Amino acid sequence: MKCCWALLSALVILTAMATMADGCSCAKRHPQEHYCSADFVVLAHVKRIVHDRSEWSRAYKVRIKKEFKVTESGRQALSYGRILTPSHDASCGIRLKPGRRYLLTGNIRSGKPWINLCNFVHDWDRMTPIQRKGFRRLYQRGCDCKVMECHWWGKCPSTTQACTWDTAFDWHDCQSMHAICTRGNGGAGSGTCRWSHSKSYRQCSKKRAGSSSSDPKNPDDPARSASSPVAGISAVSTSSSRRWKNNLLLKS
Repeated sequence: MKCCWALLSALVILTAMATMADGCSCAKRHPQEHYCSADFVVLAHVKRIVHDRSEWSRAYKVRIKKEFKVTESGRQALSYGRILTPSHDASCGIRLKPGRRYLLTGNIRSGKPWINLCNFVHDWDRMTPIQRKGFRRLYQRGCDCKVMECHWWGKCPSTTQACTWDTAFDWHDCQSMHAICTRGNGGAGSGTCRWSHSKSYRQCSKKRAGSSSSDPKNPDDPARSASSPVAGISAVSTSSSRRWKNNLLLKS
């Protein structure tokens, strides 16, 4: 027991050090939570970086290919074909690659569309089929359910209004990559929230069960890209502390 508390204390201290070093800290959230809380969820083709007058932001010229979820204010903001992100790593700024397609979730601030490292911003070609289906339509069905993390050092929450996310900090985050949280009877407002599993989820679970004997630091593991909320992108200036924190806490 003392060993566990010592390990937890060390983890908290090292996390605080990493946060102070890079200035950007984001809570890990399931893709469904990103969808449900966003002002806009779109598939966008990045054309180029464009000049922005502010030294605090970076602007991208984009073409919106698909709208999966957009508020009224979001549609107006996106009509100009520009997406903003903070220009500094400390403010969670990110880089997008021109010529690539990204799934972008973001929020409207002062009438403008913003994205950052705390949003789900993902290379479309590196997403799993279930994630694509989720953002297209299935996550919407579960927005009256919550996805709650289950930490290894505490008791997992038990409620009919949420799904327990117990793979959140595993290298093979099967529930993030291959599962959707919806009401058991398929309708909103009634029934128990539970994971809707797929064949790919069952396959991932088998791989996860046998991964204890494999090297968790393998950079070629497909789970690395599919479970990361910002796969295929980079911080404005990547520091060693961010790489350490992502590997340790986000398993991205």
